[in-house]
Amino acid sequence: MIAGDLNNDPVDGDGRHEAIVGLLEHPRVLRMATPRSEGGAETARAYAAKGLLRHGAAEHVTGDFGPKAGAMRLDYVLPSAGFTLRGNGVFWPATADPAAAIADGSDHHLVWVDLAL
Repeated sequence: MIAGDLNNDPVDGDGRHEAIVGLLEHPRVLRMATPRSEGGAETARAYAAKGLLRHGAAEHVTGDFGPKAGAMRLDYVLPSAGFTLRGNGVFWPATADPAAAIADGSDHHLVWVDLAL
């Protein structure tokens, strides 16, 4: 399991995109649907409406890094191949959701994965 703030978005920002893509596509890492959230998508689309355009999917962002950097996918939970994915996501509720108030404690949001052997 590789988990944490890797500070590298696969397509946006100043990171080494080839490095994170190489990790995501490594044969020992479980291939799975990218975790997503409604709140991340909402935030990324708000930045896009103000002219901060990104190439990555708005639903896949994990953090809000302000009006200069915008929202990006920098946080990961990458299980080893051999597990079965039961579910995953990013805990970042939409603004209208009552749980949104507790999700703003950091500029990074919780990425979760449910697995089975």
